[in-house]
Amino acid sequence: MLLLCVGVYSCSDDKDDDPETESKKSSIVGSWKATFGDDYEIYTFNANGTGKFTVYEEGEIYTETFAYAYDETIKLLTLRWWDDTDYEEYVEYVEAYVTGNTLVWTEGGDTDYYKKM
Repeated sequence: MLLLCVGVYSCSDDKDDDPETESKKSSIVGSWKATFGDDYEIYTFNANGTGKFTVYEEGEIYTETFAYAYDETIKLLTLRWWDDTDYEEYVEYVEAYVTGNTLVWTEGGDTDYYKKM
């Protein structure tokens, strides 16, 4: 009887297997690309709350890293950037949601569309 109780206890406490929690964590995870003429931007969101932003502009490539939190319920993406020059952190708030293979990103009244890579 003790073995059965231990087995049930260990399975019922595993929150990583909750499909609702998993879908909320993973909807934005991955790489997303927006193209602007010859230039493009790529956001990569890792499952651990970190990410990388890459810009290809006029033949140059720029890369920055960030930390993020995403609340799918209210469509709020919070990005925390670190400026190595000024040694300051700044926070950016974006309205964002995923529909199909598209990340819809609205900031300052402008909307951009990023395709899943």
